[in-house]
Amino acid sequence: LIRNASGLPAWAAGSIRAAVNNGIMALDAGGNFAAGRKTTRREFCTAIVNALGLSSRDAVRTGFPFSDVRTDMQGFRQMQTAYQCGIISGVSETKFGPDAPILRQEAAAMLIRAFSLRNSGLIPADTAGRLDRFSDRASVSGYAVNNFEAAVALGFFSGYSDGTLLPKANITNAQTAVVIWSLKLKAVKPGLQWG
Repeated sequence: LIRNASGLPAWAAGSIRAAVNNGIMALDAGGNFAAGRKTTRREFCTAIVNALGLSSRDAVRTGFPFSDVRTDMQGFRQMQTAYQCGIISGVSETKFGPDAPILRQEAAAMLIRAFSLRNSGLIPADTAGRLDRFSDRASVSGYAVNNFEAAVALGFFSGYSDGTLLPKANITNAQTAVVIWSLKLKAVKPGLQWG
């Protein structure tokens, strides 16, 4: 039960309820959903793994090189799974930055890497140029361009009414719930743990 359900933004309330009720995102200690709070890299990564039901059976590599992620940290298993599935990379070779607010372009990259594990056939073949309509397209970092184009093509990101994409802005928990629930609904094939 979301204690602050009546105060959730109308545009995200359905996705928030679905994400919470399906164990994809968590409530705070008081039973509230912090819709306006910035989502951290750890929280976004955890939500992706939870939404797709990913496990070690989906892994494409082994190990976990991030010294700033403790084994007793909430979301450790999901971060480890995400790394081993090739979904996440660090802010350096040995640091993940789990509590740093995630950038929109980082979120787009994680989303598409995760979606591609089992649903690559659902990504349109030609997504090049999908960012051209955004006035700040040039501010998307090189590593994120292809994934952001695919994320726009799939409708995970649509930009803002002023024609911007804001790739280096943070993403709120409400936005995360909408994007992650959309990811879950679009993914025809969930993680291998589901058969």
